[in-house]
Amino acid sequence: MSSEDIIKVEENIDTPQLENVDSISKSNVRGITSSKLLSMDIKSFRSHLRKSPKYTTLMRYRRNLANIDETDEEKNKLNNKKLLAVEKLLRSMINDGVKISRRKPGSGIRKEVEYEYKDTLSNRKLNRVGQKYTRVVYEDYETEEKDAVLRRRKRKRNSDKPKKTNLWIESVQIAKQELNAPKWIVIRKEVKDENSDEQKLAVKIYNRAMELMKNKKDENSK
Repeated sequence: MSSEDIIKVEENIDTPQLENVDSISKSNVRGITSSKLLSMDIKSFRSHLRKSPKYTTLMRYRRNLANIDETDEEKNKLNNKKLLAVEKLLRSMINDGVKISRRKPGSGIRKEVEYEYKDTLSNRKLNRVGQKYTRVVYEDYETEEKDAVLRRRKRKRNSDKPKKTNLWIESVQIAKQELNAPKWIVIRKEVKDENSDEQKLAVKIYNRAMELMKNKKDENSK
């Protein structure tokens, strides 16, 4: 079954429309912004999908739709229909053998670049507009093509329930802070390259994290 057939099948399903959702004409759906995408009615949205957006664009749609935090149940249902439509099209592309370009492991120059959180609705909710964050980027790297894979979406956590913490991850984070380590570093049990300061630091982090985790377990057992 082709991706267009999948969309046609979905359109035959009788789905309720929201009266307060903006409608966008089918002739004006290519190159839309995320905000317009999220406000589309379901028919215009599916019409847009028939315009054959690129795989990377569909992945962006998927991420945006999955991250929406709505209190309106009807809007949640609408967004979920859009999300399922995007995922069906992605799976169809993957079954057809779509390739994605990725950085070749071990290539490129690793750099940490500082960014600022933009003034968006989600950042306002989290009260982090204008705050700085660091992201790892690579320059002058080689690329390779791989088969695309659609990973499972993370389930949204109920904000009323206490957040569970992973003791090992928590211990590693504390160890990194104590040793002034970069945010992104591969933790190691042993040094394989004696000339690598990064590997030596990674082993120190591992040993310290193990010590912290053991101490925490001992405290909990008392």
